Amino acid sequence: MKTIRILNYAVNGLGLGHITRLIAINRWIRRISLALGIKPEIFFLTSSECDTIAYQNNFSAFKIPSKNSIRDSGINQIEYRKIAKQWVWNSINLINPHILIVDTFPYGSFNELFDIMDFGFKKIFIYRAIKPQIAENNNFQKALIGYDKIIIPIEFPLEDYKFPETISERVYKTKEIMIRDIGELYDRNESRNILGINENNLACYVSLGGGGDENAETFFENIISIIKNIPDVEFIIGAGPLYKGREFRANNVHWFYRYNALEYFSAFDFAISSGGYNNVHELLYTNIPSILYPLSRFYDDQERRINTLEKENLCIKLNSLERDEIINKINLIKDNEFRGKIKFNLLKRSMKNYAFDVAKIILSDFINTDDLDHIENQIPGSYFLSLKKENIPEIIGLNAINILDNNYTEYKKLRASLKSCSEYFGFDENVKNYFNELNKKIYYDFIEYPLHSLSLGFLKFVKNKGIELNLSLKYLKIFVQNNFNAQKNIQEVLLEATNYINLLSNKNQNINDSISEYIFENELKVNGANNEV
Repeated sequence: MKTIRILNYAVNGLGLGHITRLIAINRWIRRISLALGIKPEIFFLTSSECDTIAYQNNFSAFKIPSKNSIRDSGINQIEYRKIAKQWVWNSINLINPHILIVDTFPYGSFNELFDIMDFGFKKIFIYRAIKPQIAENNNFQKALIGYDKIIIPIEFPLEDYKFPETISERVYKTKEIMIRDIGELYDRNESRNILGINENNLACYVSLGGGGDENAETFFENIISIIKNIPDVEFIIGAGPLYKGREFRANNVHWFYRYNALEYFSAFDFAISSGGYNNVHELLYTNIPSILYPLSRFYDDQERRINTLEKENLCIKLNSLERDEIINKINLIKDNEFRGKIKFNLLKRSMKNYAFDVAKIILSDFINTDDLDHIENQIPGSYFLSLKKENIPEIIGLNAINILDNNYTEYKKLRASLKSCSEYFGFDENVKNYFNELNKKIYYDFIEYPLHSLSLGFLKFVKNKGIELNLSLKYLKIFVQNNFNAQKNIQEVLLEATNYINLLSNKNQNINDSISEYIFENELKVNGANNEV
């Protein structure tokens, strides 16, 4: 099995934006790879104090202390930099990735990445919007030259994203990158049940992002002292996993510590939030009318982000944290008619999650474009929510898709044969056009089937039968190898596979033992046939 090894480098301070964005991209890298029968080995190297979010998304992470933790623990900054630089260099050397992906800081936190730019792996930079004066910095511009691909999720005018003209052919323009697709989100009723929100009340999400802001406690204390007197709204405090302050209680206030709040955003009628990149785009993505408050950041221009959105009537700006200002803005957004107008504008904007597109750009040096285009339609976000609800691991669902994708394998064989014949015999344009049309027909004959639905149906079937999921995949792979041919479609073969399981169920023994016997007996046949070939 082909292997792709990827190392992600995420420098994080007060928030979780950088590591979250890289997780979003790598979830799709992993999905694409597994669905195509490629083994992804994905690592994170991060200074985020919430590196466990990698674990929560089934990734492995190596942790280095953040600047904030070093400051708070009283460790000498210069000594830390010496150690951290060496740690980063050694980690990169030991992992020896095929691809290094870096978010927002092309040179690292303190120029530690300059010395690895001549290493022999592909280097990808995710160029999130930062203040122009930072982007114009000489070190920033010099660092960009070392990257093979620069991917810009465009938020502001393209001219704000400064880069040397000499590398313009390496620049790829996309848009917002989200940790979840719309199809992966729980619906309103499910979300409200999970969060315990009364169906008759309005619900507001309150957040400062990751929770690492030093003024977070003061912010929540101030907000809650005001909102506790608003009886017809339930307020959910998304404190963030980095929050270390006190919890302030009230009858209409609930604290929420799940990392991936986006999954439950359909529960909310409006939000009060800081203006960070991830926070804002997740709210826009899920069409939640929001009151946005700009926090001062060295790199991120939250003021500009909010002002731009307010001009387009996509949010309300909170200009201060004064009581009257907060009450007035909440009363304004509580009004159904006013909130509906913002909602309408958000729906017209119709955002898309570009995490998949970015994953394709990154993988295009290693995986055929046709394969990338083909698999895109086979792994929609809704498939993974269905797997989650059925308690079926993603890797199982993706391996099932790979096993059932034999129609595409046969199509590629035929396409290659037609191409070879055309080239060998020197066919004229009319004949070539005929072959192209035939290729298209073959493609649609072979591919027009809901592969993710077939996979989910099979996995639910074997789970209900009490068959171990890994065992069921071994069975399916061998059955397909034994019974598939170009005259059949995969639906027919899958039906035969499930019917045979029903026959095995009638045997007077444990179904898993029966499946194991089938695998043992038929694995020898498959291996023997392959050896003969």
